[in-house]
Amino acid sequence: MNNMGTSNLSQREAYRLMLKDFPDVMNAEQVCEVLGIGIKTCYKLLKEGKITSLKIGRAYRIPKAHLLSYLIIGVDKKVETPSLSNPPAVIMQSQVDSNGVLKE
Repeated sequence: MNNMGTSNLSQREAYRLMLKDFPDVMNAEQVCEVLGIGIKTCYKLLKEGKITSLKIGRAYRIPKAHLLSYLIIGVDKKVETPSLSNPPAVIMQSQVDSNGVLKE
């Protein structure tokens, strides 16, 4: 059976295919561009630890792998997330609201 629209991407494939035009470690502005959110929302997600990041001085640096984990792409379904008990294989940007929360 071929499920063309619902294929599961491994984290490695997602990392290679998605965000290919962005550096391996992004700044907050680049994360905003990827997620389609404002800078204040981005900083809120970073400060709350919803997107894992590194803080170098006053600047946040977000590895692509951490952003993909936030988007729940290529994550093993055994990993439980606080907001989703059974996460879909891929969450597209259009499925996330301006606060980075999955639309129902």
